[in-house]
Amino acid sequence: SITTCAVLILLSALTIRQISYWHDSDTLFKHAIAVENGEYVRSAYGAALIADGRYADAEPHLRIALRLGPDRWESHNNLANVLLHTGQLSEATAEAVAATRLAPQQIPPAETLALVALHQADYYQAVGQFDRAVRLGGDPAPIATLLNDTGASLAAHGDPRSAEPLLRKAVEFNPTLVQARRNLVFALLDQRRPSDAAVALRSVLAATGDQPDYASARQELAPR
Repeated sequence: SITTCAVLILLSALTIRQISYWHDSDTLFKHAIAVENGEYVRSAYGAALIADGRYADAEPHLRIALRLGPDRWESHNNLANVLLHTGQLSEATAEAVAATRLAPQQIPPAETLALVALHQADYYQAVGQFDRAVRLGGDPAPIATLLNDTGASLAAHGDPRSAEPLLRKAVEFNPTLVQARRNLVFALLDQRRPSDAAVALRSVLAATGDQPDYASARQELAPR
C-alpha cells in the first residue's frame, strides 16, 4: 500500500532507528518531517492521508510538497483529488492540468481531469478525458459503471440529453453492461426519439441476447 511503501522508503532514506516512534504511520510521517522537511516526505504524507480519507488534512502537506518540488506530477494530481473532494473545482482543474502537462502519458491525471469535469457538468470533456485514460491503458470497466450511474441519475432527474453521451461511452467501454444499454434506450425514448431507441434496442439484443431488464423497453417500443 502507499502507506507501507512510504514507511519503508522513509526508514531507509532517513536511517531512523527509534522503533518506539512507529506507533502508526501518522507518527512516522510527523517524525520524518521533524527530521527532514523535504518534498518527498510531504508528498508521501499527503498521499497517505488521502488513502485514509483525510482530504482536508492532506491539503497543506501537498501544497508544501509542491512549493518544495513543483515538478512532481503525483503531488499535483493528489492535490487535484483533494480539491475535488473538498469542492474546489476550478483549482482542482488547474492542478490536474499541471499534472497532465508534466506527465502526459500517465493515466491518473487523465482520470482526475475527467472526474473534475464530471462534477462540473462538463460531460463531453469528461467523456473525452476518460477516453484518453483508457487509451493510455486505464481499466474501462469501472469507468463504464461510473458513466452509467451518472447517466442514469441525469436521466432520472429530467436530463436525458446530457445522459446520452455518458451512456453511449459506458456501452463502448463495457459492451456487456446490460444496465447501460437499457438506460440508453430509455434516454432516447425520453428525448422522443423512438427510431433511435429501436436501433439501440436491436443492438442490445444482438450484443447480449434478451434479458429481463429489456422487457419494459420492448414494451415501450411495441407497435400500438
